[in-house]
Amino acid sequence: MSFSIGQTFQLMAALSNAGFSERDIINLGKSKTLLRRYRSMHTLLNVLHGYAEIVPGEPVLEYDNRHWYSFGKDAGKGQAYVPLVAYRLIKVLERAGFTRDDVTRLGQFDNLTGVKDILEGRAKIVLRQHIVDLDKEPLVNELRLVRHTQGGQLAFEQSRLRCHLVKGQDRSGGILASTVKNRLETEGVTTLNANLLLFYLQYPKLIPQAWLADGPKVVFWGDTYQNANGEFVLYLKRLGGNQWSWGKLYLHNKIDQRYPALILI
Repeated sequence: MSFSIGQTFQLMAALSNAGFSERDIINLGKSKTLLRRYRSMHTLLNVLHGYAEIVPGEPVLEYDNRHWYSFGKDAGKGQAYVPLVAYRLIKVLERAGFTRDDVTRLGQFDNLTGVKDILEGRAKIVLRQHIVDLDKEPLVNELRLVRHTQGGQLAFEQSRLRCHLVKGQDRSGGILASTVKNRLETEGVTTLNANLLLFYLQYPKLIPQAWLADGPKVVFWGDTYQNANGEFVLYLKRLGGNQWSWGKLYLHNKIDQRYPALILI
């Protein structure tokens, strides 16, 4: 088991202080809406990370057991006894992808009464509305910004964003990045600047699954930077796992279909 006995007791104490009964805790452990993050963004894990919030508005299952369990025997270490209900909740949290930090965050969460309201049908989880300021000049590690295209206040919705290739970009060997830039301007599409790139780095769980693994290196053409090697734009660069950063794409280099522009539709 990846969670400590201290974390477990801290979480159980926090739930108790928030008015959770033993049955409430069992129901929390059986609530798929709250915990199965891989099915939906509307989950407790995403509330804890700031992607979603609890608002007034549906009910769950009931179950009961009053036995105790030897906590820690899975790891072959010293044992401590906790209620079976606590052990089962922790196992559900593990399966839902909660880390040690997530469990600590849950134990310190300031709206556990809101979680109880969800279980009793008085509240629900909804995604937060994120507003990205595309007007301000993005601050990216003291890079020298030479051209900045403002884009107003963007209410973030991934469905409004699309990866786009210009004519010739998908042919063997690709075409110059400067040519891609010119063709994007000729087409009149709405490209996005590095403020949106920084937003993705701040909220990596909002990065589409299609961009993972060997997915596209999405380019943000709204800003142009310069150093001793020439002018360049930035793209979203995956470091591994769910770790992301930005990379430099020089305008004198050739690019192919692996470097689509992110545009607003």
